[in-house]
Parts: sequence; structure tokens; C-alpha cells
Amino acid sequence: MLEEAEAYKCLAASISETDREERVILEYVLGRVSASTVRSSIPMPRFANAMVDGYALPEGCHEVGAIFLVIGEQAAGVDVGLSISKGEAVRIFTGAPLPKGTCSVIMQEVVRVLGDDRVEIEEAIESGRGFREAGDDLCEGQTILSPGEVLTSQRMALLASQGCAEVSVKPQIRAHVFSTGDELKPLGHALAPGELYESNALMLCSMGAEQGFPGWTRGHVPDDPVLLRDAIASAVEENDFLFLSGGVSVGDHDHVRGVLTDLGMREHFWRVRVQPGKPVLFGTLGDCFVLGLPGNPVSSFVSFHLFGVPALRYWLGLPSLLRLRAVLKRPVTNDGKRPHYLRGNLDLIARTFDVVGLQKSHGMLGLSMANAMARVPAETHLSSGDEVEVLPV
Repeated sequence: MLEEAEAYKCLAASISETDREERVILEYVLGRVSASTVRSSIPMPRFANAMVDGYALPEGCHEVGAIFLVIGEQAAGVDVGLSISKGEAVRIFTGAPLPKGTCSVIMQEVVRVLGDDRVEIEEAIESGRGFREAGDDLCEGQTILSPGEVLTSQRMALLASQGCAEVSVKPQIRAHVFSTGDELKPLGHALAPGELYESNALMLCSMGAEQGFPGWTRGHVPDDPVLLRDAIASAVEENDFLFLSGGVSVGDHDHVRGVLTDLGMREHFWRVRVQPGKPVLFGTLGDCFVLGLPGNPVSSFVSFHLFGVPALRYWLGLPSLLRLRAVLKRPVTNDGKRPHYLRGNLDLIARTFDVVGLQKSHGMLGLSMANAMARVPAETHLSSGDEVEVLPV
């Protein structure tokens, strides 16, 4: 059985960052991963402009009581080509280009209008105040996007300000999820004794979307080696990742590992020393990465977060998600010989963690209320107030 840290090393060593990329229209790149470097073509601001509504003033440090003749008006938009000299001012508005000769902009709240196009300032102002210099935020040729960065709304706005209509990004991850088991039935069907509604495939596809990888497909295969073989062989031809829930242990009806081996899968690891989720399987079949997860819903959820999410991020060239430290609100005990990932609620403000619900592999109610998992080492008792490692989910 592989130690958890060794499993992560194996994932990192087995998955190379994809070199595929595609050009996508800017409005559709939210959440995608950049595949190239983008440099600015326009300085920001593009031109010196007013920070406030007020009056553009000429060179000099102007004292209280100074009077100026207003010779025109400059609104945000097209530069009307005004210039000012000693004793003159221009009415100006936020974002408007500065008239030639401007050395400061004074806000309208401290200016008194005298009439006859004259104004008197009621607050002293020094040169260089009240406006933004061209390029003080961003120089032409400066890097604004690097490979491996996620396209957030902020980055999209920056790209739009540079006139970027398209961006080179890593491809959307193509993935398929199979649940396995004769006992599982689709929603809308009546259940016979011993049957259950299938929920894991739906959960795993949704977990992928929550991580920024939408559009996965899913299906179900009964505990039949022939049907399983056909389904897997078809799925790996069309996908970058294949996730299977159930059938990866050692029972008489657990066929996943044997079928994958017969199909030629290169197995990287099988069984990891964690709880829940020991019988997790990771391998490569053709160009497709395969992750076999336990069938119990909590075990499948935990295993996907521990091993599936890092695998997906490695493939896109993204760093692993950070884990946090939080203080336990109540004592917890792990008498087992494997680290136990307890499900619960993380309060990010107070940095506290509290377990919630049944801490067993079938405890779906507690899982539905959890936003994090706390890692409790093997054979460990922790008291309330002790720190614990937490993985937000």
C-alpha cells in the first residue's frame, strides 16, 4: 500500500503538462488557463487624465485665493485640443485628457465660481496633483499574462483594455465518468429491494465543474467485464481523463482493475494509505489518464479531491491547491492506521474547523453540509484548540 505523499509524487511524475492550445474569443475564456505570454501594446493610462471633476490649472503651486479665467471645457472623450497659460484654467471632468500646459487639477468642491468665467480656489494645491500620468500603471511591452495563469474577470478586463479580442488557452479537459455496479439505477426508475439510485457520476461531474472543468460526460456500467471493457475502450479514445467509481477493490464483482489491465493500462499505483478511499487506482491507458475511485460516495468524493484534482491541475500546468491550518472546535480521534480525512465546516474568518455529520464512507448528509476536510494523522487524538491541516472543498 502506497503512502499518501508517494502517491502525489507518482501523480506529478506521471502527468506531463499538455502542449495543446487553442485560440478563444475573450468573452468565453473565464476560468480557462493561459497558454502563452501576452504583453501590453498600450500604456495605461494611455494619456495623462484628470482624477477628479474640477479645474485644470497651469504650472505653479497655487495658494488659497488665487483666481483663474476659465477658457474652456474638456470632458472625458475626444481631446478638444485646449491649452492653458498663467492665470488660466479649464473646466475638466474625471478621465478627461489634460489640456496642454496643465500641471495640476483641483477638485470642484474647493473652487468658488465668481462669474464672468472666473473661479477662485479655496484650498492650496501643488504641481503634480489631481491627475494620472500616462503609463503610471502599465508600460508598453510589459507582461500582462503568463502561461499557466487562470483567466479571471480582472485579467479579462486588463486584456480587453489592451484590445485583445482572442487569447491562447489550454484546452478544456475532456473527461468521462463511469459509475459501476448492478445495484445502481437511474433517477426516475422505481427501486427494487437492494437497489440504489446512482449519484456518484453526477457528483464527480459536478465536482469537475466546481474546479473549473465543465462539460464532462457520464454513464453507468453494470458489473459485467465484457460491458465494462467495451465502455472503457470507447471512452479512452475520446477523453483526456477517465474516472470510474466502484469496482476497484478485491471483491468477486470488482472488475475494473482486471479489465483495465487486460486493455493494456500502465498502472502507476493501486491502494493508498488514506481513509476513506484506500482502493484508489491510477494509471494510463493510451493517451488517457485513468483514476479508479471507491464506490462509497464519501470515499469517492474524498479520493477525487485528494488525487483527481491534483492530476487535472498537473495536466494544465496549474499548481496544487493550498491547504490551510485551522483550530479544532471539538476533540477528534483517529484510532486507525491510516490518516483520516474528516468532513466538516471551515470558518475562514475565525480559522476554525468543526466536524459535521456521520464520519463514515456512506455519510452523505454530513458530506452535503461540509465545505472542507481535516487531515487527522493515524493513531492520533487532537483536543479542541489544537491545529489541524485543512483542505477546502
